Amino acid sequence: METLAEGVETVGEHVLLAQLGCDHVQGFGIARPMPFEQTMDWITRHTAKLEDVPRIMDGKGK
Repeated sequence: METLAEGVETVGEHVLLAQLGCDHVQGFGIARPMPFEQTMDWITRHTAKLEDVPRIMDGKGK
């Protein structure tokens, strides 16, 4: 079963969840709500920064 944490607002929360093995996160710490039309642009602009956040996908943290 995969887990999803909602309401993640800080890097500390993100790190803790990664250490606990959480699979996915969402919340203001990732991005504020935005119109669908802006989503792909946001993903493109922030992909390079993803190396700076904990690795949630494998649950191992950074």
